[in-house]
Amino acid sequence: ASADPTKGRFRDFFKVSVKNMVRTYWDKKNRRTGVAYDVTQHEQTEEENEAEDAWTANWQRTVLDATWRSLEAFQRANSGCVYYTLLQLRAANPDDDSPQLAEKLSEVTKKPWRADAARQQLRRARLRFAQLLLEELSRSMKNATPDEIEEDLIDLGLMEYVRPFLPDD
Repeated sequence: ASADPTKGRFRDFFKVSVKNMVRTYWDKKNRRTGVAYDVTQHEQTEEENEAEDAWTANWQRTVLDATWRSLEAFQRANSGCVYYTLLQLRAANPDDDSPQLAEKLSEVTKKPWRADAARQQLRRARLRFAQLLLEELSRSMKNATPDEIEEDLIDLGLMEYVRPFLPDD
């Protein structure tokens, strides 16, 4: 007897449900409508792809050459350092194990090297090479952020050289 048909919890619940249903319907409908986009308009020609690949290969070679020169200068500046020599030996003999690498390093430096010492020096040389590579890339970019450097490393195919030395984040 005292119930008012214009008021009540069920009426409020029903009005909110209908509003949400309509809003959901319009959101789905608007989401499904696409934009007319001609993909062929932005496809690169084969010549453009080849030119871009050549430029990327040239830039990669330039960065690596500069990094090797920096590592060589680092070795010359620090007596007893064999980073450049050791990485050159590793690059020339990728299948050699630690004892073989230590033997070749001993021949080049005229100083005896144990396998474990050569392995440790190789790890340090790789770390220094990665640091110098990152420095070289950051010098080539104006106000480089870590994300931009990471993107450049990926684009140039150089991420494998520094990945083990980067923080997880």
